Order: sequence, then structure tokens, then C-alpha cells
Amino acid sequence: MPSLTAFCGTAEMMAHTLLIGIGAGAASGLLFASMASGSLLGVLLLYLTPLPLLIAGLGWGYLAAAAGAIAATAITAILLQAGTALYLLISLGFPSVWLARLALLSRQNETGEAEFYPIGRIVVWIALMGAGIISVYILFMSMTDIPYREAFTKLISQFITAMNETAMKETSKSQPLTTDQIKAIAAQMASIVPPVSALIWMLVMLANLWLAGRILVKADRLQRPWPDIPSLDFPAQFHFVLPVAMVLAFMPGLIGEMALPVTAVCLLAYALMGLAILHQITLNQPSRPFILTGIYFGIILLAWPLVILAVIAIGEPVFKLRARMAHQNTPPDSGK
Repeated sequence: MPSLTAFCGTAEMMAHTLLIGIGAGAASGLLFASMASGSLLGVLLLYLTPLPLLIAGLGWGYLAAAAGAIAATAITAILLQAGTALYLLISLGFPSVWLARLALLSRQNETGEAEFYPIGRIVVWIALMGAGIISVYILFMSMTDIPYREAFTKLISQFITAMNETAMKETSKSQPLTTDQIKAIAAQMASIVPPVSALIWMLVMLANLWLAGRILVKADRLQRPWPDIPSLDFPAQFHFVLPVAMVLAFMPGLIGEMALPVTAVCLLAYALMGLAILHQITLNQPSRPFILTGIYFGIILLAWPLVILAVIAIGEPVFKLRARMAHQNTPPDSGK
């Protein structure tokens, strides 16, 4: 009887977890389908698509996130079409499940305490998944009759032409862009679409993962301690990815195109690590609020401070700025 009772309890818990996941998947599917409206609100809601899946995964386990990913795919297939649903599953569903699983991985350390998967490795996973999704898309498009850059150039040209025509109607003094000018602008913009897409994907997943964690902390449901984000660090192997990607990015053809998203996400990852370093080394500084406020305003307005932060993070394994500043901030021994 005890075993039967335990089995019934486990089955009830599993059913509850799956129902939570299905509900989260329904919310994600509806958020994703909102892009069909074509409105600004629809685009903003689209960026929140992974949030319900990550809440389910971090709060009730990755199986809840998996059930949610399947439910979201089914709803998207019903509301939109099967191809779009497959895109949701690959680009947002599977990554959300995997990130939830990684975030809850743990092991016992030497003192017997639970040691959870480091946040730095999760950031690396997000960066490489974003670059991988875009690179696979480039590879897939290269196998079609119309290369991806040509397809992007055509779409961007149509958009610029429509905007140009609208501007001409509203202002008679405007000088129309020539066909050659439109093609030149579209070609330049098409070249940055893959790395920018990878960066957006990475930022969206990071923001949703952080937001899901904060919501669950408030609800006292997060199944792991909140990580020490200022101590963010990357595994040693990751430090070789950026230089290799940068070298490959200068190669002509498909290899160079696929290396660009990898380079972009690695630089962003290092910029985030640099920001974490800045948070940590200014922890006991009286000027900390002014320094951080200035950096954040600089990032929002100019973006170039991200480059400085990335350089700081790249040099951290050599210069060990955190350790040096921690030593300087340590109060002297009183001798007692």
C-alpha cells in the first residue's frame, strides 16, 4: 500500500507539472502568434515568448518546459502554420527547455552543499545557441536557389522603396533615392542582418531568463539560489572561441558569413562579463552609483562603452582585475 500511495502521489505531481507546462505553452503560443497582428505591441509580445516556458522550467522543472514547448508549437501550428510552428520549436522552444535544465543542474561540493551550474556557462550556452541558430539558417538558405544575402537584400530594398515613396508623398521637397542607391543601402544592411539577429536573440533569451528568475524569486518558487551575477566568469575553453571566430570572419564565402554571428555574440558575452567585473570592483567604492549610472547611460546612448567592457573582460584572465581590487579593498590586519 505505501508503494501504491507513493506511486499515486508521484503521478499526481507529474500531472500537475505537465498541466503547468501546457498552460505556459499556451501562453507562449499566443504571445508568438501576436506577431501576426503586425503592430508594435505584437512585436513586443513576441519577445516575451520564452518567458512562460522559462518560468515553468525554472519553477517546476525542465519537463514542464518541454510540455510547454510542445503545447506552444501545437497552438502556433493551429493559429498560423506548421512551418512557423517548427521555427518556434527550434528557435525558442528547445533552447528554453535546455536552459531550464542547465539552470537546475547541481552537484554536491566537498562540504556537502549543492553547487549549481555556473551562470557564466549558461551565458556561454545562450551566446553559442544564438550564433548556432543563425548560422544554421545561413547554411540552409545557402542551399536554396536564392542565397540568403540576396533574399535579404531584396526584402530590404522593397522596404526602403516603400519608405522612400511614403516620404515623397509627405514632403515634396525630398529628393528620391535612385535605384542604385537603394540597392547599395540594402546590400550594406543585409550584411549585418545575421550578426544583429544573433545579438537580438541572445539579449531576448538573457532578459527572459533573468525576468523568469526574478518572478519566481518573488513567488518563492525558484528551485535554485539566485546566482552571484557580478562574479560572472567563463570557462577557459571559451576564450579561444572569439579569436578563432574573428579570423574565420575575414574568410570569403559561407565560412566567413557563419563566423560573423559567432564573433558578435562572443563580443556581447565579454561586454556583459566586463559589466559584471565593473559591478564587483566598485562594490565598496563611494563613487559606485555615479560610475555605474554613467556606464549605463553611455551604453544606452552611444553603445561604444560595450567595446571597453569587452576589452576589460578579455584581459581579465591575464590582469585579474577582480583579484587585485579585492586585495586593495581588504582592510589591513589589526594584528590582534
